[in-house]
Amino acid sequence: MIPLSELLSALIGVAQKGAHVASIIRSDADLLELLVQEKSSKEKNPRFVHDFKTLADVIIQEMVRHDLSKEFAGIESRIHGEESSIFTNTLGETVVVQLKNSVEETKTLLCDVLNGNSVAAGLLAEAVHSSISASMKSTFRHVTGEIPISDVCVWIDPIDSTAQYIQGQVGCPNEFGIVNEGLQCVTILIGAYNRITGLPVMGVVVQPFAHFDELSKRWKTEINWGVCHNNRFSSFDDQTIPKRIPTVIVSSSESEDVRHKLSKDFCLQYAAGAGYKLLCVARGLVDAYVLSRASIFSWDCCALHAVLLALGGGLVAFSDVLSQDVCQVKYNHVTSTKHGHSIAGVVAYRSENNRQAIVTCLKS
Repeated sequence: MIPLSELLSALIGVAQKGAHVASIIRSDADLLELLVQEKSSKEKNPRFVHDFKTLADVIIQEMVRHDLSKEFAGIESRIHGEESSIFTNTLGETVVVQLKNSVEETKTLLCDVLNGNSVAAGLLAEAVHSSISASMKSTFRHVTGEIPISDVCVWIDPIDSTAQYIQGQVGCPNEFGIVNEGLQCVTILIGAYNRITGLPVMGVVVQPFAHFDELSKRWKTEINWGVCHNNRFSSFDDQTIPKRIPTVIVSSSESEDVRHKLSKDFCLQYAAGAGYKLLCVARGLVDAYVLSRASIFSWDCCALHAVLLALGGGLVAFSDVLSQDVCQVKYNHVTSTKHGHSIAGVVAYRSENNRQAIVTCLKS
């Protein structure tokens, strides 16, 4: 058994470190050039078919796996992520991206993937091997309870909203406090779930680029979390949300039929990134997030599902939302294919009243 506070502290620590790596990639000229350049088939790395933006995702994912595995023995095989760590070149040769025992060993491995770019490989290796300061790994004494570590599994989305991350624009909040697109929509998502029940246990969401400080010309990071095992705890203030018109956030590609039904009772908002849209629900900026298509995955949802449960809300599949029995989405359906991790759309909500309002609206 491990204290929930210890697990939470570890998840926040690696999520913060992931945000640090994401920030380094965007702030260093050598790494940024690799990230943003558009490569034609002739310009692609002649040895490996994956480009740098994929490596940025993978290196953060593998750093989280490495650090958590060091802290909790036996958890490595139960840590799942969006990205594959295997890079294959045109000759069929493969390199498995992983953190080695030292900066130099990791640098050597990354040099293979980056076709000999030792500068970029060195910068990445140093970032993922950096230590987490004590201030980042706070203790949460008010978070009580324990859980068998053998029951804990983890889903990681190392960089959600990769397109916004690459473009690097500063988004402007609208009157609802929502950023439609921009670096603010980028999130790092780490969710823990119970392998037996499939239900979320805790979730951590980090915005590496939450606020841009004009004075220092630097981005400020924001961390939020929730625990929903036995008792409920959350970093969000549970005070009453100020009154506003009923609002739902959707994707710009949402079906016309669903948007038409929702618009009868709700003001519709749009934003990039599944993680960011779910975060808007958790923050109370909107009443719900509705997605009718199966274009969302376990790694997108697990972390913020835990936060919503901690707040008294939840996340159900869109295909089930009109049924009488409300069943929360479960995450213990790990398969060998990406399609196997997809969810049949979602309705994410901060309170049961919000869910009921969505159901009434969709039935009309």
